[in-house]
Amino acid sequence: STLFGRLKPYKMEGIRISNLRSIEDSDFVPLLPLNILLGANSSGKSSLLRTFPLFQQSLETRTTGPILWFGHLVDFGSFADAKNYCAKGDEISFSFRAKSPLPNTGTQEIFPSRSQAIMLGQIEMDVTLVLKASPSKVTYPSEYRLAFLNDKLNFHFNSDGKVTGAVVNGVSFEDRLKTHALVEVGQIF
Repeated sequence: STLFGRLKPYKMEGIRISNLRSIEDSDFVPLLPLNILLGANSSGKSSLLRTFPLFQQSLETRTTGPILWFGHLVDFGSFADAKNYCAKGDEISFSFRAKSPLPNTGTQEIFPSRSQAIMLGQIEMDVTLVLKASPSKVTYPSEYRLAFLNDKLNFHFNSDGKVTGAVVNGVSFEDRLKTHALVEVGQIF
């Protein structure tokens, strides 16, 4: 069988939410078979739980932006309503921690310089979607971040979906990406 024939689905390990309603920064919340959320009123328990149907309605419905803030499953109002009133910036971000579906081959067939990670079985990765609102109040993805192994990739976009910058492991590739654009802004990713 081929390598890709042996791949398994990603396993989501945790979620992190920043600047959504009463959540300033949740840090990574592990997703276990059973999670119990405890906290004072207005500490973000419901906002965290309502995030999952928010993603579902955003994926099920065609929208002008990546997130459908109000719909048939949840109603967060608008981006401005959903943003934490104490937010230090003008963005809301969602991060997902997952284990890659790479098989435990014990060989160097995928990343020759990264064989130790392959032999460990699965590679942990973090994917972050940073959202902002345009002057016309349309939500758009302003940044995608990807971190895996020892690598960090950040891609920045303007409200038109044009690439405004890319940084890979601290090295800027802005000049090389001026002609590129985000292909689909109507979905979460």
